[in-house]
Amino acid sequence: AMSEETIQFTDSFPIRWGDMDAFGHVNNTEYFRYMEQARVNWLFIDKREVFISKNSSFVVINANCTFFNPIVFPATLIIDSWASDVGTSSVILHHKIRTIEQPDTVFAQGYAKLVCINLETQRSTPLSPTMKSHLESTPC
Repeated sequence: AMSEETIQFTDSFPIRWGDMDAFGHVNNTEYFRYMEQARVNWLFIDKREVFISKNSSFVVINANCTFFNPIVFPATLIIDSWASDVGTSSVILHHKIRTIEQPDTVFAQGYAKLVCINLETQRSTPLSPTMKSHLESTPC
């Protein structure tokens, strides 16, 4: 079982000026984009040979974020990600958002539940054995 300590992927990228809202801090909707970007960079770029397939992909069926501290521009995010609850066709990916400027502060934490689907039928399909073993493994 994965614990929060078992970080499987860390990503880092700057926030944009336009991510802020009228209150002068990053708008809550942007955090979901940050988590999405970390997921995409992990699964579809860093591990593309495992997770990109001609006949299957992933859909998000649940997404959650808890906000602890506001982020203000300029800042460069550090997003730690890990998997839990690896099922037959689904997985929960967790994301903890910090910044390079304040690495000891957790600004937000969230997760998304992803279901693997067959692109032709649009129905859920089992994760491949390679996908499962990657999601269940700790980083090398």
